[in-house]
Amino acid sequence: MDDHFEQAERLVKTAPGKTLLRQRQTVIEGIFGEAKTFHLLRRALYRGKAKLKIQLLLTAALLNLKRLMRWKPKGKTEKTVIAIIRSLCPSNLLRPTTSLSS
Repeated sequence: MDDHFEQAERLVKTAPGKTLLRQRQTVIEGIFGEAKTFHLLRRALYRGKAKLKIQLLLTAALLNLKRLMRWKPKGKTEKTVIAIIRSLCPSNLLRPTTSLSS
């Protein structure tokens, strides 16, 4: 595991590594800023590490879904994109329920 950290440190010290780090920092800062400003990550809503982890995971899922909804792959039709999304989700999540009563 330490080898990976040392390799990453060496990469960041090179010119291409510094460029990649700057690009990544601008993207990540924007995502954290959006989460903090628009999705209640300025403070933990509940007490405890487990509840905070749930809050963080749900916020990350929300941000990913927002990006997925804006995603427009080149040369793909809307039906193809919907098929891709359906292939990523378990089928029981996409099936509408016919009745709420048992």
